[in-house]
Amino acid sequence: MSFRRALWLRLAIVLMAIVLMALVIACGGAPKSSSGEPTAQPVASDPTTAPTTPPDAEPNKTAEEPAADATATAVPSSEDEDSATDPTSDPEPNSREEAVAIEAGATSGSLITDDEDWFLIDVPASGIVTISFSVDASAEPMQLVLHDEDGYEVFSDYDITSKGIEPVNLVMSQATGVEYALRVSGGPGAYTLDVALASQDDAGSGEDAGDTISSATTITAGKTITGMVGNLDSHDLYAIDIEASTVLTLTFAATDDEGGKEVILRDPDEFEIWSAYGVGTKGESFTLILSHADAGTYSIRVGGAKGTYELSVSTASQNDAGSGQDAGDTVALAVPIELGNAYTGLIGDEDTKDFYAFEAEGGDILNVTLTAADDAEGLAISVYDPDEYEMWSEYNIHSGASETFAHVLDASAGGVYYISVGNGKGRYTLDLSSAAQNDADSGGDAGDTFAAAVEVEPDTTYTGQIGGSDQKDVYAVEVEGGSVLSLAFTADEVADALEIAVHEPDEYELWRETKIRAGKTVEYTYVVGNDVGGPYFLTVWSYGDQDTYRFEFTVTSQDDAGSGGDAGDTVGGAVDIAPDAEYAGILGGEDVDDYYRFEPKVGQVLIITGGPGTDELRATVYDGEEYELWSIDGIANGDTAEYEVSEIEGETPYLLRLFSASGATYSIEYLPAE
Repeated sequence: MSFRRALWLRLAIVLMAIVLMALVIACGGAPKSSSGEPTAQPVASDPTTAPTTPPDAEPNKTAEEPAADATATAVPSSEDEDSATDPTSDPEPNSREEAVAIEAGATSGSLITDDEDWFLIDVPASGIVTISFSVDASAEPMQLVLHDEDGYEVFSDYDITSKGIEPVNLVMSQATGVEYALRVSGGPGAYTLDVALASQDDAGSGEDAGDTISSATTITAGKTITGMVGNLDSHDLYAIDIEASTVLTLTFAATDDEGGKEVILRDPDEFEIWSAYGVGTKGESFTLILSHADAGTYSIRVGGAKGTYELSVSTASQNDAGSGQDAGDTVALAVPIELGNAYTGLIGDEDTKDFYAFEAEGGDILNVTLTAADDAEGLAISVYDPDEYEMWSEYNIHSGASETFAHVLDASAGGVYYISVGNGKGRYTLDLSSAAQNDADSGGDAGDTFAAAVEVEPDTTYTGQIGGSDQKDVYAVEVEGGSVLSLAFTADEVADALEIAVHEPDEYELWRETKIRAGKTVEYTYVVGNDVGGPYFLTVWSYGDQDTYRFEFTVTSQDDAGSGGDAGDTVGGAVDIAPDAEYAGILGGEDVDDYYRFEPKVGQVLIITGGPGTDELRATVYDGEEYELWSIDGIANGDTAEYEVSEIEGETPYLLRLFSASGATYSIEYLPAE
């Protein structure tokens, strides 16, 4: 291009600029802002930047712009900062970089064709901003778009009429404030922008509750607090110090129509204990039972749908057995209680077991009853001896049910016993009672050795109790040599299978009977030898919990053949018998032989008859020098055997020996010669 042509082109550009300035001045002078103050006007340096859109055209909209009444999309803004400015437009800042910072209150403005206004709203941490926007009745519809600091769209409405918009409410967290950018476009016409700023007051703190353990807001039990969550304040975290042995009750509810709140309770190790989601105005409640070891700082997290809520925490101390605290969960931490009283307690949740300790005397009859309260479920109870060995247990004791442990303590079993209650959840009552044993009217427990046997008298009925740790009772009765000892023993109706035995003075077992069941009576007779008098023993065993029984000894003297005693068990002790008479006798126990002496005559007859209890009786006749003349075995009950003197053999008098190793009763009929 020649120099001359370039010069003419530059002159033409300058003239065009002068003409444009003149037109502006002719149209009313310098433009003013909504506040009435003059604003700076950008100068066009190149006519090629003039807009090509007619003045009455619709404002620019991108393909992505939503329809009217659309809400936040969280999509980055894409403003076209290179579009040309209409020479007739309002020269307000038309980009985010030139936005005007505004404070709380009302701001009025106006738009001309193809105009847009940008504003900055600084919302501090814990703040709440409420934005209202309305359009004059004469104005054309306008658009309002709100962006965050990263350029993401958080709210938009592209068809705002004179009805205005629902106020936009945004909530900040404790940690972060936000500077929002607000773009107004459309019109032309006037509008009013109203901004209200407030601070959160979660739990009366004057700010937002923290959202981490380290920034959690501390609250105390016994108060109802209120708070708000939403937007950048996704959740509130509270910390509360709870003492050991506490019953904690947490109540939570939404206080707005949105509902949809959530609450989570965590222990001092941040382990979730309980949670509820979708909570509305009806609320949720939770009770937590803490043990003696569960003191610490618990946390409560509130989140969910945007809106307000209320939260309360109440606490009460456990009072197991009137201790003012939780009963310990080990033997070492057991709460002391006493027999003869009833106690209440509470178990469940973190409090998994309650231990109690009580003193019991040896020989006591112990009764422990656990009753589950109406709200209880799945309780369990165990009783332990002084060596901490489990004696008894019951499980799954539900609402209103009772279980009783009845146990007889051995005479040597005194000491500290323990009770544990656990497994389920709920309140319970423990009822403890005891009574002293009175075996055979002794005022205590019959001993469990021969040396500690309780002495009893014959011809007297006695009662006794046995079971549990008292598995053995021993009694002694004094019996003279040559006596007949009889025993009648009955297991009472409530007894399990009992076992008994009789021992002689040398503690040798004479007889035993097992599986004596409830209501059954057994009898035993023993013939005491002439030289084995002394204490005879009755031993009773039981492997149940609590059994009762009764017994009676009868001691009578033997009267073999009317002798007033035992027929001798040697030749030297033989009892004399005479013809034309009938005699009776008994064998048994140590008395296995009875000897009788008689003067034989030809034609005499001895008739021996086996009586009750006789199985194997042997009869033998000897001459005076003890040579056997006659013998017969196997005489049983009802059997008879006859010996007739057909001739006199050997020396006289003769001897009749009756022998039984298993015991026998018999009669002798001595017929004279004809």
